[in-house]
Amino acid sequence: MSIEGSPLHIFTTVMNLVFNAVEAIKKSGRIIISTESIYTSKPIKGYTVIKQGEYVVLSISDSGIGIIKDDLKRIFEPFYTKDLILIDMIMEPGIDGFETYKQILKYNHRQKAVLVSGFSETARVKQTQELGAGEYIKKPYLIKKIAQAVKKELQKK
Repeated sequence: MSIEGSPLHIFTTVMNLVFNAVEAIKKSGRIIISTESIYTSKPIKGYTVIKQGEYVVLSISDSGIGIIKDDLKRIFEPFYTKDLILIDMIMEPGIDGFETYKQILKYNHRQKAVLVSGFSETARVKQTQELGAGEYIKKPYLIKKIAQAVKKELQKK
């Protein structure tokens, strides 16, 4: 079955969920990533309408403390996060990492972020870091490099 979607957005979503899971686990624990093929015979209404058809369900679970009730009702709000985010500096159409981070800061002025891009470090990267974003990582990147940048950001006060 083919998967429709932006590889970058799928990657970023999975990484953010894994980082959230890591933060939720206090000492030691487990993170489980799994997929399942499903078929829905009728549309499902929710955040959006899911049409009848075959789908792949991606699940990420952890043995952490869970999401507190007040936060749970806000998890689908744009820019809502309690955990570190990865921001790609080049996005389409018409917005970049700098503008994205500026918008996020309106909702959470202490939001931590790691910057990524397939291009060389630019003045926009520096401007975004001046707003408070953390390290810049150039693609292609290794999970180890991202993990190091995330750890550094999470340790900042």
